Amino acid sequence: MKQAIEIQGELSYKAVEADTDTNVAKALTMRPELSQLNYQKLMASEMLKMARAAYLPTLAVGGQYNYWSNALKLGGAGWDSYYTFSLVLNVPIFNGFVHQAKAAEAEAVLKQLEFTQKGLQAKVRLDVHTAILDLAQARESLQSLEKNVEEAVESVRIAELNFQEGLATNLDVSSVRVALSEARTNYTQALFDYAVALAALEKAVGLSGDK
Repeated sequence: MKQAIEIQGELSYKAVEADTDTNVAKALTMRPELSQLNYQKLMASEMLKMARAAYLPTLAVGGQYNYWSNALKLGGAGWDSYYTFSLVLNVPIFNGFVHQAKAAEAEAVLKQLEFTQKGLQAKVRLDVHTAILDLAQARESLQSLEKNVEEAVESVRIAELNFQEGLATNLDVSSVRVALSEARTNYTQALFDYAVALAALEKAVGLSGDK
């Protein structure tokens, strides 16, 4: 069963001057994969702190209040009370290198995440640089094709005037009209390419998820 497709909206040119440093700074803050990696680093750092803390002695303090009597009396004299306090110091001596292994593993994970972060940051910078260059190229192409459309419109106007004066044939007018149609088609394609380049820049910066 065929279903009709309705296209809404139209392509339009929105001039954007993309500053490299500003967009790179945004990307390093807003790219979701970097945010996820930062969270993983935070968790690995906490695991390393916990593993290193296992080496340290622990001190526990407790207290208790007691109230008692030698005879089963609910009231009157004969009841005594006293306080007791406890202080327990636990010093790790040997645990079969379990804590050392856990600390080494947590430290290795943290270093690996740091290396991954540096590589990902470099990729993000490259993504932004590439997107800005592509956007500039698309803008230049669009502006050039816009001039082509203006020149084609002027050619049609002159051809129609010449035809009215008997200085051009119907074929001449048809030829310049075809050229105008092609120029407008190329311009529309350039508009689409520019929109794609702009969307690619927004994705590189990390803004595409906000739309």
